[in-house]
Amino acid sequence: MIYFFDTCALVKFFNDEQGTPWVTSVINNPSNDIWISELTITEFRSALSKKVRSNIITKEDFIKVV
Repeated sequence: MIYFFDTCALVKFFNDEQGTPWVTSVINNPSNDIWISELTITEFRSALSKKVRSNIITKEDFIKVV
């Protein structure tokens, strides 16, 4: 199946929050294709940067992901 993920869904894969288990199961299913827009890359970095500034994730984890 093809899934088009927006930034919010993609962030859930890297940060435990409501919806994370579903997103993780979709991404980890090898029969699924995950599509994102090019804008998602910039938005994703911005969203995770905010989580670093809010002390939700560490700078080290941010570097690993991006």
